Amino acid sequence: MMEHLNPKGTLRRVLCPIDINHPESARTQLAISWSLAQRVGAELDCLFVNPFYDMHAGFGPFLDGAVYADVVQSVTPGDLIREDKKKMKALMEEAGVPVSNPLVSAECQVGPVFQTVKDWMGAAGGTGASRLIVITKHE
Repeated sequence: MMEHLNPKGTLRRVLCPIDINHPESARTQLAISWSLAQRVGAELDCLFVNPFYDMHAGFGPFLDGAVYADVVQSVTPGDLIREDKKKMKALMEEAGVPVSNPLVSAECQVGPVFQTVKDWMGAAGGTGASRLIVITKHE
């Protein structure tokens, strides 16, 4: 149990998975996570997972095969990540989270939300290895 703690006996990493499509709750969650991370001297990992391809791979609403192919060819994961990262950084700044702080990371990924967050937390050997996840209620 103690290997999860820094020398002061506190957490080393905090994971804040947010949904940039719900900006009000995302800002609240970011502010709470940053406050907690600061108090214990932990790193803060802010994460948004865009489920675009997962949602539209046959399970998504209102897309047949032809429309899906057109959408997927016109929007790449890189395009989504770049746009999502801009939105995330704006929300972080609005919440008072210093984007340029070396203890803060802003990550955006594309894929299945639950599995990506689980991997990020280290539950399945992911690289994020966070020890605390902060989630707030959606509006």
